[in-house]
Amino acid sequence: HTTREAQLLPLPEGNGYIFDTPGFTQLDLDFLSPRDLADCFIEFAKYKTECHFLGCLHQQEPACGVKAAV
Repeated sequence: HTTREAQLLPLPEGNGYIFDTPGFTQLDLDFLSPRDLADCFIEFAKYKTECHFLGCLHQQEPACGVKAAV
């Protein structure tokens, strides 16, 4: 028996959510562009200004402020 009920659980102090997806092994976000996906991580917002390139995806670009902070 595998549970297929997904839940969106709020984090304390309104800092985001946890998506509990029992039984799932992957989540397909192919409707998001790499740029849109990079913008989904609000924790990185304060470091994006440190990136050398305006369109930085925070993956392999040199002088990435987000990667340096992590």
